[in-house]
Amino acid sequence: MPRTQPGRSDKAEVQAPMNDAPLPYAFGQRFATLDAYLAHLKQRAGPIDLPWWRQIGPDLFEQVRGRGAPAAQAERATRAELMHRFGFER
Repeated sequence: MPRTQPGRSDKAEVQAPMNDAPLPYAFGQRFATLDAYLAHLKQRAGPIDLPWWRQIGPDLFEQVRGRGAPAAQAERATRAELMHRFGFER
């Protein structure tokens, strides 16, 4: 059985701070990173026709809206803009 050093546990000692801001379509969950939040939106919001963000370039995202939304209203944002909008800047 592997041993741990005295004063250390098997769990990671440093965790990323969680975003405490209320996020759209988070369904009560909190996220440590923008990427985790965007993955949640794609998995949970997308299938029920709620908006989510698709990466379309190295630093560019496009909002995907439900079937009833006009395509002309598709919004684009950079990673920095989304980090600011959703409170992931520190």
